[in-house]
Amino acid sequence: MMRRPPPQSPVMIVNGREIPVDIRVNRRARRLILKVDPFRPAILLTCPSARQKKTALAFAQERQEWIREQFSDAPPAQPFIAGATIPLRGVRHEIISAPALRRSVDAHTSPSQIIVGGDPTHLGRRLHDWLRREARKEFSDQADEFCKALGVTRRRISVRDTKTRWGSCSSTGTISFSWRLILAPRFVYRYVIAHEVSHLRHMDHSASFWQTVDTLISDRIEAEDWLKLNGASLYGYGTNLRDEASQAAA
Repeated sequence: MMRRPPPQSPVMIVNGREIPVDIRVNRRARRLILKVDPFRPAILLTCPSARQKKTALAFAQERQEWIREQFSDAPPAQPFIAGATIPLRGVRHEIISAPALRRSVDAHTSPSQIIVGGDPTHLGRRLHDWLRREARKEFSDQADEFCKALGVTRRRISVRDTKTRWGSCSSTGTISFSWRLILAPRFVYRYVIAHEVSHLRHMDHSASFWQTVDTLISDRIEAEDWLKLNGASLYGYGTNLRDEASQAAA
């Protein structure tokens, strides 16, 4: 008995390119949600039930102009490859491939370089994993310093590749950050950490909350302005990671 081939994903033409439309069902969703991922590339649709898939596709078709704008305004792709430069704590570093150094990754300041050992084929993934470890350690240490200053206690800190927010704090005290903040200047991610730690005292954005943030840092407005102007560019880094994962699975 022959197996039926899996159904093909629908596509949309965006700026002359065929872009697959990924429709997912999430029963906790209260409405249709439309997002784009310019680096896969893909159009992402979330609907509350499978019966709404056709409605979701029509919903995306009606918003073609918005979708085109999202792809046009996407930050340039910045793959993790030898010879490229990426920011680390706001300072540009050149990526150097050093196969003889096994699988180690190390950062140097003079000159500003990140040395990535091991098989060059896996350089991108190895650098990504190292950046996440650096982010977790740096953000955890900074969060502990702020928690001590406020007299509050945190729970676990997670570092993820979030797309809609730089950080979050749950009512149980678990704090999450985007690993990409380690690419930003120190004063920027210190602000995000201060923001989330302050939620351990105030689970809102009241005047008292902002006063608490300002007791921890003195450059909140400057950090907010930096994220508004430059935050989107951080999403362009590491755009070759999916390609590496696909090659490893093949």
